[in-house]
Amino acid sequence: MAEFAQATGRDVYWRALAEQRAMFVDDHGRLKPELVEEVACAVCGPAKARSVFEKDGFPYRRCARCGTVFIGTQLREAVLDEFWATAVVAGMWLDVLLSPAQLEFDRRKFDHALEVVEGRRGGPGSVLDIGSSVGTFLDVARTRGWTVAGVEPGERARFRARETYGLELGADLRAVRGEQFDLVTFWEVVEHTKRPGDLLAVVAPMLEQDGMLLTLVGGNAGSLANRIMRASSAAFDFARLWYFTPSSYEQLLRRSGLESVEMQGVLSEIDTAINYLRYDDPYRPSFDEPVLADAAVVELQAASTRPEFAYKFLSLARARPA
Repeated sequence: MAEFAQATGRDVYWRALAEQRAMFVDDHGRLKPELVEEVACAVCGPAKARSVFEKDGFPYRRCARCGTVFIGTQLREAVLDEFWATAVVAGMWLDVLLSPAQLEFDRRKFDHALEVVEGRRGGPGSVLDIGSSVGTFLDVARTRGWTVAGVEPGERARFRARETYGLELGADLRAVRGEQFDLVTFWEVVEHTKRPGDLLAVVAPMLEQDGMLLTLVGGNAGSLANRIMRASSAAFDFARLWYFTPSSYEQLLRRSGLESVEMQGVLSEIDTAINYLRYDDPYRPSFDEPVLADAAVVELQAASTRPEFAYKFLSLARARPA
């Protein structure tokens, strides 16, 4: 992961993002009250939650009922929207997504996910990608024979999708109102939204009979690497508001009119966790020393590919029967 972060420009992006975060805190490192609001767990509502750590002034809490970790004091929706519409780092993230190393990784990831879906349905069909960003997933799907449509609220991202792939993306869901699809996808989108349950609830009516929802969920709260590194993990960032586990995400799906079909683990990040255990920067390591026996590392790598322990997880769901 450390080499990948440098190859894609993530390390530069993270440093720039850290500088931009300063606008949200006062001279004492406290969040500016006019910019934030208190929230409850997106799955369980006002259930009991305890503090687990603080990062960049933001308090992270864990729901005692479902295990979801979330930022308890979040930026208001208007503040987040303005930040991503105007911040320099938002454009830098698009550059990361279009870097050769990231494109190679993403295309493999997208191909694998579509193979899973095509295996279940017997081939390609129609797909709607919500939160399409620069459109790489839709380009992969189109190449595999899918009829594609996408929605992306970011004007800069829509421009890059048009410029790079010739894709015309809608600015919001009104662009596809009344349409139904064989597949709807969210690629690390749900956990970034203020009301993830509301977003998922719009999906079931958009699915054709036997249609499916495919979600890549980042920042798995059950991840071994995230449990070890906590605030030192790059997964925890003010823009990612919710950190579901596979089981808590399944609960959210059910409450949104959907049901889980399959879960797969994505990435282990054990290498970054080992760097952390060396008292090193997880993403820019300078030490090379044994921390655990080789056999133990192999076991951790194997365990951390399971959905409940992986860094991210892929979820396949369908509409619940009436």
